[in-house]
Amino acid sequence: MRRQSIAVLTAGIVLLAVFAPLVRAGITWSGDVDPANPATWTIDTYGYIGKNAYGTVKVNAGSDLLSDCVSLAYNSGSTGEVTVNGTGSTWTNSGGVITEIIDSTGTGTNLELPRGIAVDDSGNAYVTGEYSDNAFNITPDGVITEIIDYTGDGMGNTLDYPLGIAVDNSGNAYVTGSVSDNAFKITPDGVITESIDSTGDGTGNTLDNPRGIAVDESDNAYITGSVSDNAFKITPDGVITEIIDRTGERRGKTEGNAAGSAGGASGHAYVTGSSSD
Repeated sequence: MRRQSIAVLTAGIVLLAVFAPLVRAGITWSGDVDPANPATWTIDTYGYIGKNAYGTVKVNAGSDLLSDCVSLAYNSGSTGEVTVNGTGSTWTNSGGVITEIIDSTGTGTNLELPRGIAVDDSGNAYVTGEYSDNAFNITPDGVITEIIDYTGDGMGNTLDYPLGIAVDNSGNAYVTGSVSDNAFKITPDGVITESIDSTGDGTGNTLDNPRGIAVDESDNAYITGSVSDNAFKITPDGVITEIIDRTGERRGKTEGNAAGSAGGASGHAYVTGSSSD
């Protein structure tokens, strides 16, 4: 009986590695391959195809390439190509640059336990600090601005343990306060407005422990309540509607511990239930 499994490649690449009886003919290779002879690889071999330069391996029908893990295009500037029975893939490592855009010092105001992150169409990044009770905007040029802190809107509606953050098409940022049971809208000009609080839609459907937040293409915001087991839609003009509660679809499939949310282009909302699976 033939045995097969899938091996996961490092550097974000996945390759099908076949574990089977030893049939080694029909494997050809060229260029940067390490170890140099794939026909000698065993399931204990950590193989590289294109580790530092161009490398290719071709496996014909009826042959097996044995390896626990194979890396394609491992280092910057390398290219790895794999062909199995005439069908292949080529990967190039372009060598992306990783840059720290913010640290615990923030802008002189600390950032502690960063949680949510979002990016707008202009390349600005937005980050929430759960323990520091704030959120920051980081421009593509690296300018860091604190856009909200624990004082919230400055009118007694505080921000406590912010988690989720999202940005709409107009550059407005939305932040959820998981312990303050609310969410705020921050305009590009810095005007802060509490969008929803613990009263939810004001008709008895409360919001408790909001976490996820998303915005659709019409700038409607969607917020989940983890403890209240529900989610709300907030229109740009502030109309709040509970769109799902713990009864789920009301056909026996319940929703529990609402966590993530997403808004689709067609106005559909998607909500995860972490305890209802």
